[in-house]
Amino acid sequence: FQTAIRLDPQHIEARGLCCAALFSLGRMDETIRLAEASRAIAPKHGMFPVLLAACHAMNENRAEAVRWIEP
Repeated sequence: FQTAIRLDPQHIEARGLCCAALFSLGRMDETIRLAEASRAIAPKHGMFPVLLAACHAMNENRAEAVRWIEP
Protein backbone atom coordinates (compact mmCIF):
# COMPACT_ATOMS: atom_id res chain seq x y z
CA PHE A 1 0.00 0.00 0.00
CA GLN A 2 2.84 2.35 0.75
CA THR A 3 4.11 2.01 -2.82
CA ALA A 4 0.66 2.83 -4.16
CA ILE A 5 0.55 5.92 -1.94
CA ARG A 6 3.99 7.04 -3.14
CA LEU A 7 2.90 6.61 -6.76
CA ASP A 8 -0.46 8.30 -6.21
CA PRO A 9 -0.65 10.34 -2.99
CA GLN A 10 -4.36 10.99 -3.61
CA HIS A 11 -5.25 7.25 -3.68
CA ILE A 12 -7.68 7.19 -0.76
CA GLU A 13 -8.37 3.44 -0.85
CA ALA A 14 -4.64 2.68 -0.59
CA ARG A 15 -4.36 5.12 2.29
CA GLY A 16 -7.28 3.52 4.11
CA LEU A 17 -6.00 -0.02 3.59
CA CYS A 18 -2.51 0.99 4.65
CA CYS A 19 -3.91 2.56 7.82
CA ALA A 20 -5.87 -0.62 8.54
CA ALA A 21 -2.78 -2.77 7.99
CA LEU A 22 -0.63 -0.58 10.24
CA PHE A 23 -3.34 -0.62 12.89
CA SER A 24 -3.57 -4.42 12.77
CA LEU A 25 0.19 -4.58 13.29
CA GLY A 26 -0.11 -2.37 16.36
CA ARG A 27 1.79 0.51 14.77
CA MET A 28 -0.44 3.21 16.24
CA ASP A 29 1.88 6.20 15.76
CA GLU A 30 2.32 5.44 12.05
CA THR A 31 -1.42 4.87 11.67
CA ILE A 32 -2.16 8.21 13.32
CA ARG A 33 0.28 10.08 11.07
CA LEU A 34 -1.08 8.52 7.88
CA ALA A 35 -4.73 8.86 8.94
CA GLU A 36 -4.28 12.54 9.82
CA ALA A 37 -2.55 13.22 6.49
CA SER A 38 -5.26 11.27 4.67
CA ARG A 39 -7.97 13.20 6.46
CA ALA A 40 -6.50 16.40 5.03
CA ILE A 41 -6.91 14.94 1.54
CA ALA A 42 -10.34 13.35 2.10
CA PRO A 43 -11.97 15.17 5.04
CA LYS A 44 -15.38 13.53 4.55
CA HIS A 45 -14.10 9.94 4.34
CA GLY A 46 -15.49 8.05 7.32
CA MET A 47 -12.68 5.56 7.83
CA PHE A 48 -10.01 7.96 9.03
CA PRO A 49 -11.81 9.43 12.07
CA VAL A 50 -12.73 5.91 13.20
CA LEU A 51 -9.13 4.75 12.86
CA LEU A 52 -7.88 7.84 14.65
CA ALA A 53 -10.32 7.27 17.50
CA ALA A 54 -9.29 3.61 17.75
CA CYS A 55 -5.59 4.45 17.75
CA HIS A 56 -5.96 7.03 20.48
CA ALA A 57 -8.10 4.62 22.49
CA MET A 58 -5.39 1.96 22.15
CA ASN A 59 -2.87 4.57 23.34
CA GLU A 60 -5.19 5.19 26.33
CA ASN A 61 -5.85 8.79 25.28
CA ARG A 62 -9.61 8.84 25.83
CA ALA A 63 -10.07 12.58 25.29
CA GLU A 64 -8.39 12.46 21.89
CA ALA A 65 -10.29 9.30 20.92
CA VAL A 66 -13.62 10.91 21.74
CA ARG A 67 -12.69 14.05 19.80
CA TRP A 68 -12.57 12.02 16.58
CA ILE A 69 -15.96 10.38 16.97
CA GLU A 70 -18.07 13.17 18.40
CA PRO A 71 -19.79 15.44 15.87
